[in-house]
Amino acid sequence: LDAITKEGAQLMNLNIDGNQLYLKATADSESSKDRIWDAIKKVDATFADLKHDIEVKSGVQKYTVQSGDSLSKIAKHFYGERAEVHRNRTRQRDCQPRSDQGR
Repeated sequence: LDAITKEGAQLMNLNIDGNQLYLKATADSESSKDRIWDAIKKVDATFADLKHDIEVKSGVQKYTVQSGDSLSKIAKHFYGERAEVHRNRTRQRDCQPRSDQGR
C-alpha cells in the first residue's frame, strides 16, 4: 500500500476474497505501475495470496511540479528508465562526428 501511495495511484478496492487479498488500483503511468509491481514482488514473488488488478489511467494525465523537480525527473516518473535511455542515446548521437563534416 505504501508503493501505491508513493506513486500517487488510486486504490479503488481492497478486500478479502476467500483466502486471498483482492487489490484494485489505477496508476498514473506504465512505469508507475511497474514500480508498484516491483514493490509487490519484494513481498511475495508468487502472489500466492493476492488477486490483483492494476490498470493505467487513460487520457490526459496531470502532474503538479514540485520544488526540486527537473524535466528528466518528471519524464522518469511517467516513462521510467526508457526516458533515461532515450536521453543517453540522444546525447551519444549528438557527440558523434558526422561523416559529412569538413567537406
